[in-house]
Amino acid sequence: MQSEIISAEEPLSLGRFILTPVAKLSLNRWNIKDSDSYYITKQAVFIIVTDAGKSRAFNMAGEEVSATDLKVRYPQLSFIKEAD
Repeated sequence: MQSEIISAEEPLSLGRFILTPVAKLSLNRWNIKDSDSYYITKQAVFIIVTDAGKSRAFNMAGEEVSATDLKVRYPQLSFIKEAD
């Protein structure tokens, strides 16, 4: 069994930019001979860069991804600001 949660981490102000890391927390469980084993991983998946009322999102390879699509896919990222 595996459960995943996507969440925004604590934002960091850097000059006029606000950087918000987005992480995936995964809980993994398996059963071997009547014994449960668990492990948890936390992995950075996106960084949201906000400047002048507009947000841009990047994956960990540095490629830009649609901030609007992220906001739709992950409602918990509602802080993402739409471009005017």
